[in-house]
Amino acid sequence: MPIRGPDPTPIDIAAYVPIGIVPTDKAEYRAARAKVAALEKRLWEHMEDAGLDMLNHCPSCSTAHDVNTFELVRAELEPFLEL
Repeated sequence: MPIRGPDPTPIDIAAYVPIGIVPTDKAEYRAARAKVAALEKRLWEHMEDAGLDMLNHCPSCSTAHDVNTFELVRAELEPFLEL
């Protein structure tokens, strides 16, 4: 797709998707979604702390993130985001 407009500025976008199987049971889904939200919040905080410009506000979540999962995801994103 051609870029239109004056001197577009390239940006890097980080995206991540659900890790594992998404539950179909409503209660199980909410519990799993809370874990994902906690991970999203911690990743957002980590990227902002690293000096990256965030396009959105920090996700609000009071659930604690899983440290091991965070380290796995951070390690995968690090080469692309220079964290």
